[in-house]
Amino acid sequence: MTKMRIAPLACLLLLATGSQLLAQQTTELAPGTRVRLWYTGIRHVSPSPTEMQAGFIRLSGTLRRWDADGVLIRPNSASHLVRVPSSLLMRAEISRGRRTLTREVAAFGTTAGVLLGVIWGLDRAAANPDLHVTRALFESMACLALPAGFLGAFFGSRLTVEEWEPVPWPQFRSRRPQLQGLALQMIFTLGSSP
Repeated sequence: MTKMRIAPLACLLLLATGSQLLAQQTTELAPGTRVRLWYTGIRHVSPSPTEMQAGFIRLSGTLRRWDADGVLIRPNSASHLVRVPSSLLMRAEISRGRRTLTREVAAFGTTAGVLLGVIWGLDRAAANPDLHVTRALFESMACLALPAGFLGAFFGSRLTVEEWEPVPWPQFRSRRPQLQGLALQMIFTLGSSP
């Protein structure tokens, strides 16, 4: 009898928390946020100012206003404002800041140094029969991998990329179906089983 009373309470609890979780998924965008938009439109084909081409356009800039009708942004390299109607928007992202590529480039440099060190070490061991192969490999890899890793870290610290996060927006969901929501299945068995 206790199980029958707990089941409806559990259902109500799941339904209540599910709607709260869905309500928390909307992102508030404040003016001044860096955004990147993909939309369908017509653009000029360079170098000819009279030729036009239809397709997807990517635009990055500073958000001025975002409402149900569309987005108003100031592009990075322009002083004028651009309005993109929400019916043309295909995707939107907000900037989460810039970061350096120190780890990635250092790992690439170290890997390249190890591979070149293996080749050089095998060549050294083949050219000098008195040199043990393991020692030749270790010395060659250390001589090339450490400096290559440090150079990679140095150059990677000067390279930056911008991190972007997708913006949940109802119109995007209607164009690309996504599974969202809460599903609940309950099975009740009454009587005895044979």
